Amino acid sequence: MNKDQKKNLGRPWKRAGLFDTYEKALKKKTDILDDKNVEAKIKRFGQDGVQFQVKFRSLSVPAAKKTKRTEKKSKHRSKN
Repeated sequence: MNKDQKKNLGRPWKRAGLFDTYEKALKKKTDILDDKNVEAKIKRFGQDGVQFQVKFRSLSVPAAKKTKRTEKKSKHRSKN
């Protein structure tokens, strides 16, 4: 995988917690999902997958960052 492919993978997931039982992880996930602008998931974690981690991310799309290169192009186009 090259650098360009890594940049376009999507929004990053953040860890909300690490739990010993699936039931505790599910409770945390449902608490997080009370906010309508969030996705959440439960994944197995640890050696032999005996723990569960809850991960979440925002549904809102982050604003695109302008780079110097795109700013120069837009300035160049507006002069024409």
